[in-house]
Amino acid sequence: MRGSKAILAIVTLAFGLAPAATADAQSKAPRLGARTPSMRLATTKATAGFSAMPQRGGGTIFVASKATLAPNDVVRGETLSLRDGQDVELTLTETAANRIATAMQQQGASRLVVVQQGQAVSVGTITMSDSDTRMIVSGLTPTAASRLVRLTRSNAPVNIGTRMSLSTTQTAVAPGELVTVEVMLSSASDVRTYQATVFAEGGDSGSLMLEDVKVQTQRPDYVFLGEQKLEAADKRGGRIGAVLFDGGVDVTEGNLGTFYFRASTDAAGTFSIVIRNDNNASILMNSKNEPVDYAVAGPVRVIVAATREATPVGR
Repeated sequence: MRGSKAILAIVTLAFGLAPAATADAQSKAPRLGARTPSMRLATTKATAGFSAMPQRGGGTIFVASKATLAPNDVVRGETLSLRDGQDVELTLTETAANRIATAMQQQGASRLVVVQQGQAVSVGTITMSDSDTRMIVSGLTPTAASRLVRLTRSNAPVNIGTRMSLSTTQTAVAPGELVTVEVMLSSASDVRTYQATVFAEGGDSGSLMLEDVKVQTQRPDYVFLGEQKLEAADKRGGRIGAVLFDGGVDVTEGNLGTFYFRASTDAAGTFSIVIRNDNNASILMNSKNEPVDYAVAGPVRVIVAATREATPVGR
């Protein structure tokens, strides 16, 4: 079994709930996300909070330290062919569009960069629509445009290997009723650590409020059933997670935890419940404490209306 310092370092990294690890343990913690491309804001001049980064093909650009855009932020993405290259049109969620527009204004950033392994592999100029939630990324090569669209579609509900997804039987509820959402993991090998962050957005009025979150370790389909582990459920942060004391497990399909959302009394419209996977909000790690690449399935949608057909609502 690994020492307690290593366990504390991993739990601190995954959940932020354990006491701080020693400096030695922190220095040995893996840097998550280095292999996975991220989409970030950037500027052409030195700006506070932005770091100089080499561009593929030469030159330097100043890039935000954290991802700006995640697949869950994108409703639809498509390429627009032009005479001198290609643009990408992204239709964002309202929350994402407002967040990005505000960040661009505050930070003076007008570029979207795809970052991989410490290098800006593609750079485009951002134009936000004044009338809706569309974002145009222009000045891309056909290869860069295709790469960007693929990244925004990485949450598509298709079988592309290891995948984290949500499921619910309650796709239509009345105001005040409960929605139970399961977080599932499929086609994963050598999993030692996981964290999943889930939130609800959308609707015409009101909200889906997070009422409770649980890691049900005795479920027959729980991913770490029968293993020595530490688990955590953080209602305030909307996240769940667990880490094995040692080793890893292979998962064909298993449960990570359960989220319970309550429709407010004034809730109406279609709400989306999504897995947040930007800035390491959701992670997988193997028995060597290395990040595991995975895809996130698209959101589950719940309609809240005063009249509806009966659906199960109990826990």
